[in-house]
Amino acid sequence: LTDPLAERLQHIANAVNTQKNNPALIQEIISLSEIFRGLSESTETQTQSILFSIVYPTLNFWKAVAIQFQQEHSVIIRVLKLFTSFLNAQLFFLESPKDQEVVGQALVFLQSLYEVSAKIFSNVEEQMKEKLIRHILKLVIAIVGGDTVSIRSRNQNDYNAQVVLYGLQIVISLINEDIIQFPKLNLTFFDALSVICNVYPDQ
Repeated sequence: LTDPLAERLQHIANAVNTQKNNPALIQEIISLSEIFRGLSESTETQTQSILFSIVYPTLNFWKAVAIQFQQEHSVIIRVLKLFTSFLNAQLFFLESPKDQEVVGQALVFLQSLYEVSAKIFSNVEEQMKEKLIRHILKLVIAIVGGDTVSIRSRNQNDYNAQVVLYGLQIVISLINEDIIQFPKLNLTFFDALSVICNVYPDQ
């Protein structure tokens, strides 16, 4: 399983700089990200640790791809979905320090997206902008989900809370009067606020 996936990852890594505008490469990225997302979503305890060892080492690669293809919104959305699925499944099982490493990866990804957000959201239709923001918000919610079912140390809980609040600040900074006209985003946003307030009341 891992050898063919590794070969496809290496092929993309080699082609990124020379074939960035190649539609076939973009489709290959989307296809491979969906495979890794499927692996991420497994919640079988027998395979969870194995799949973690397959997917986790590739997260830096996927972050780099999202930034490299920052104006290919379909790529960014697929990578956001991959991260969200990984956090949703893995944070239920992980214990410190692995859970902090995973949340740390999400933090770095959020920071990277925020740094290039002006380029990502330039000349973007409002519908696509809403979709991007909603998927960023889902990633933030996935971090909260791990804390609703796990008993973690106070330090870990506080760390996760800070990452969640940082992600929420990014979302708020991207919302404008046009975006709040989309019902799905409004529902997701207020559901997130409700969960965040319940899980991190001290914050």
